Amino acid sequence: MKNILSKLSVNVIALALLCAVLTPSCSSDDFISDYQPQRETNITTAIMTVAEFKDDDNESPMVNGLKTNITSEGKFLWARGDQVGVWPTLEEEEEPTGSQVLFTVKEGAGTASASFTGSGWGLLHNRTYYAYYPYNSSAMSNKVTNTYQSGLNQMFNNMSLHIAANDFMYASATTPDEGNDAHFQFHHMGSIMRIVINMPSKASSTAFKTVTLKAKGGKRVFPLQVTFNPTEVEPVETPVTLTSSLSVKLGLSGNGFKPSSNAIIVWFLIGATDLTGTDINVSVSNGIDTYSGTFAGKQQQAGHARSYTLDASEGDIAEDFVDMGTKVLWARCNLGAASQENFGDYYAWGETIPYYSSITLTETGSSPAMTAITWKDGFKSGYAWANYFDTTNGGSSFNTYTKSGQVLDLKDDAAHAVLGGNWRMPTTEEVIELYEACTLQPTTVKGVRGVLFTSITTGNTLFIPGNGHFNGSSYTSSNSYRLWSSTLSSGKEAYGWYNTYTGPDSENMQYKGERNRGWGIRPVYDPNM
Repeated sequence: MKNILSKLSVNVIALALLCAVLTPSCSSDDFISDYQPQRETNITTAIMTVAEFKDDDNESPMVNGLKTNITSEGKFLWARGDQVGVWPTLEEEEEPTGSQVLFTVKEGAGTASASFTGSGWGLLHNRTYYAYYPYNSSAMSNKVTNTYQSGLNQMFNNMSLHIAANDFMYASATTPDEGNDAHFQFHHMGSIMRIVINMPSKASSTAFKTVTLKAKGGKRVFPLQVTFNPTEVEPVETPVTLTSSLSVKLGLSGNGFKPSSNAIIVWFLIGATDLTGTDINVSVSNGIDTYSGTFAGKQQQAGHARSYTLDASEGDIAEDFVDMGTKVLWARCNLGAASQENFGDYYAWGETIPYYSSITLTETGSSPAMTAITWKDGFKSGYAWANYFDTTNGGSSFNTYTKSGQVLDLKDDAAHAVLGGNWRMPTTEEVIELYEACTLQPTTVKGVRGVLFTSITTGNTLFIPGNGHFNGSSYTSSNSYRLWSSTLSSGKEAYGWYNTYTGPDSENMQYKGERNRGWGIRPVYDPNM
């Protein structure tokens, strides 16, 4: 893999002896028509130049003693094991033929000039070839898939080494009628974001561990997975998967680093996208305290770089949801909770208000407990059938919700009733999707036990505290959380989700409970409502 170090002015000349690998889908006749064993009459040298990232801001100011002129801050180096793929096209045909070529660094790793060699195949004269980096053995002549990683590790402040993992490039060249040189001009497919976060002076001694970017309104504007046609002269990436948030881990092994001159500077290399008109919320966290701010997005063109600067203040952005790589966005907190570790309120399924007017819970420690509660008038028996809105005979029959799989109307959806807008309760299918999109790990946040969901695709996390539940007027923690979905199971029961925080093996993503019980709710934000 190449390295992007402290300077992003990129010029690479690679002298390459090309090697070819015959793909199973191509006949040997096709292969030989475009490549031949190296002979004096074949081209055995390739000169490859990588274009600079263009600085769209045209600035070179000094900020806190650190240069922010992007084009003067990086150096491209080939690394041991780097591989490039090349596809041929016959001059008289528009469609690509033949086999993909693989060649690998032989000499010059760690420099801007490297030689490549392989199995002894050479390029033919007067042919058009298309190159791309890095080589992908699964690539097809009309489709290559790139995956832009979120959650990369930036080891030091204002270091750009980690973004090399997301640097995808393409080039094309027509070999000359004679001679031994082929010239490839590589271009970057992604776009650089360099973000200067000015931190309050009181945060100067704190080691921060993560920076998260989140598009306001839950807009999914950051490409995660894209495809492109490698045999086009100027291929354009087509997004397959988009996300509303990106993150970067800070420090060696993600252990964090402190601001330098009261600033944290982070780098992202993302798929080209237009962020014009989109406000980007930025959160900086050490796992306990969070500082945040906002900047206005701009167009992020392929092969271009932009710098953004913002001032961060203590606290998180009020609009608080997390992109876990599912169709909907998930609230960071339970309904009625002030923070992710708070239990929030308790609702019967389909009710839009709690049955109590005040409640005091001991949420920390190994045995959470209710210490005080004031029931509303008429609800002294708590979460019992006598108080439930949709039955008049103790749960023997129901008036509105009678069919298995039925979903709550928005008027009976507590999350929508409390939060309005695009907020609602998740369906049981959406809960299942969340479980399948994440890994689960029991953990403790500020003394509160629960389960941490970590998205496999976005790297974002969601903490679910062990909120327990009500049966009648009795509260029990049960070493677990219990949360409602909006989907009816059958008879007296609706679907929810349940997990003990002793281990993820106890997960139950379609846990059934009698609808009159008092459970928590984790809302979802639906951008398509």
